[in-house]
Amino acid sequence: MFIACVIFIVYIMSNIDNKYTGQDLFEAVNNHRKSVGVPELQMDGNLCDNLVERWLAVREPGNGHKGYEEWAEAEGLTKDGVAVEPYKATSGISELYILNATTTDWALSAWIGSPGHKNTLENSDMNSGCAYAHDGTGILIMAEKSL
Repeated sequence: MFIACVIFIVYIMSNIDNKYTGQDLFEAVNNHRKSVGVPELQMDGNLCDNLVERWLAVREPGNGHKGYEEWAEAEGLTKDGVAVEPYKATSGISELYILNATTTDWALSAWIGSPGHKNTLENSDMNSGCAYAHDGTGILIMAEKSL
């Protein structure tokens, strides 16, 4: 009986539609921000450049935020760990990622359940961003940008 239950759970988990997109994730983040009285993020093409490259790095289990600083510097977003114009150093540039999330609601619940991620997600100084998601792994880059 136990083995049958495990097989059923694996079957169900493998058939869950975790095909939300980066746009879906970005919209869910903005809906959450609106719901707590924080202005929406504006899509930022500079933050979107090569975001797939960053996604490929974080989707490997155990990588976490490993290599984020190098990626941000290579993209010209930071120099010596500090945000560069048009981004402001006060809030800087932040990365949030989620692995194996079956829905955008699940991803947001995980981020909101972590005080540090929640603070970043709801930081009203962050006004620009970009997201990419595929197969249950999502990444969100947020920044405070000079307008």
